[in-house]
Amino acid sequence: MKVALAGPLSNFGLTAAFTICGILLGLFLSPTAFLDSPVLSYLLRIIALGIQINLLLAVFNLIPVPPLDGSHILRNVLSPSARMAYEGSRGTDFSSSSSFS
Repeated sequence: MKVALAGPLSNFGLTAAFTICGILLGLFLSPTAFLDSPVLSYLLRIIALGIQINLLLAVFNLIPVPPLDGSHILRNVLSPSARMAYEGSRGTDFSSSSSFS
């Protein structure tokens, strides 16, 4: 389960890091500095994209559909009887296919 949590947690961590960078940038610079400097404007865009992309990836990875991490997390959280029902309803796993050619 630790391996399945690593991806979404790292995306949430990067989202927090980008958010903190954006807050610190806003605290130390005046609002007109972003309008005057194209470099600061691009930096703010990069921070906003970093927040959006990592948040989207974290939420997407938590969807409980194999082979995404959410299915592994859900399987470890369920009770043994619910886990058997969940694994029986999944059908075939994408990773167990022999070839895609």
